[in-house]
Amino acid sequence: MSFPPVALIPPRSPALEAVALAVIAGTSQDSVVVPRPPIVAEPAGLSVSPDAPYLILGWNDEIERSRRLAGEILEKLARRSSEARPVAVFRVHVRSGSSGQMPLSEEGARGPSGLRMLVPSADFMVSAGATNDPGNSIELARAHRWGAHTFTVWRATQGERFAPAPRTESVSAPSRWMGWCGAME
Repeated sequence: MSFPPVALIPPRSPALEAVALAVIAGTSQDSVVVPRPPIVAEPAGLSVSPDAPYLILGWNDEIERSRRLAGEILEKLARRSSEARPVAVFRVHVRSGSSGQMPLSEEGARGPSGLRMLVPSADFMVSAGATNDPGNSIELARAHRWGAHTFTVWRATQGERFAPAPRTESVSAPSRWMGWCGAME
């Protein structure tokens, strides 16, 4: 049985959930796993299946509480794991107007020692409350591609475990065609 990646987003936020849903959709586009909606978690109630192949953690970088909770979640995940657990992280920046500069991210951000970062962390900038903003569509498409990329990187680290099974078509000798002339006696 295949298990999907799990997305953690502390705490609930419409902008954060939209990006997390796009990321999850990206992780499942080329896989046989069924996408699971993001899990909204606080560190105190964190219960992530050990069967989840890897974790995606996102937070709203504009809210101090969200940054703090994300840090606590990373620390808690690192303590729970006996071996380095694969993790991908993203940050959402919410701009209130039509303008906004994307903050620079620290490429290849390192997590706690009990975690293995699959890909460099990603930053996504969305408009607050503007569902028809073309910028949001672009960012959600980017989040979808980033999710697909994290899944591809994770799958590549798994080796043959997720290699496609060889096709088992039965091959028979070609049959000889014999015409029918209408009279068989």
